[in-house]
Amino acid sequence: MSTVQSYLDAIAKRNGKVAGRARQANRLHDRLQPAALARLGEFVTVLDNGIPVSDDARDDVAAIVYRNWLQRMVGKSRERDELDRYYRGQSALRKFLDREPAKRVSPTQSDLFPLPIDWEPVAPAR
Repeated sequence: MSTVQSYLDAIAKRNGKVAGRARQANRLHDRLQPAALARLGEFVTVLDNGIPVSDDARDDVAAIVYRNWLQRMVGKSRERDELDRYYRGQSALRKFLDREPAKRVSPTQSDLFPLPIDWEPVAPAR
C-alpha cells in the first residue's frame, strides 16, 4: 500500500461517510485559491515520492517527515494508530501549507481542516 493511500484510508475511516464528505470537499475545492490548491497537490506529490518540490527544500520537510513516519507504521492498523495517522497528517499538512520546517510531526488535538456541515448536499451527476 502506498504512503498516500495509507493517509487517505485513515482520512476515510475518520470521516465515516466518504461519499457525502467527497461532495462537500468538491464544494470546498471551488472556494480554495489556486495557490492553495497547487500547494495541496505538492503535498500529495512529496508524500508519494519523498522528493521535495519547492525551490527551498526546507519548505517541504513536514511532508517528508510525515511520509517517513507513515512508512515506519506499515502493518499497524489498530484504530488508535489510524487516528494517529489522521491527526499527524493534519499537522503535517498545516506545516507544509505554512512552509514551516518540522523535525517531527505531532498529532493535533482536533481537526485543523473540518469540512463545513451546513452546506447543502450537492446533487449527484446525471
